[in-house]
Amino acid sequence: MIRFRQIESFRSLIMTGTSVGAARKLHVTQPAISRLIADLEADWASASFRASAVA
Repeated sequence: MIRFRQIESFRSLIMTGTSVGAARKLHVTQPAISRLIADLEADWASASFRASAVA
């Protein structure tokens, strides 16, 4: 399931251009951002697969 924190991390990554910048903006560590993005990628692939399986 995609969580708000994952979307927030992704948005911050796009806005700042780096995972370090996103981490600073969200007051977390860089590894936490990387993990949230990795989880988002995994959740997105899972959600996309389920959606395409229905169509």
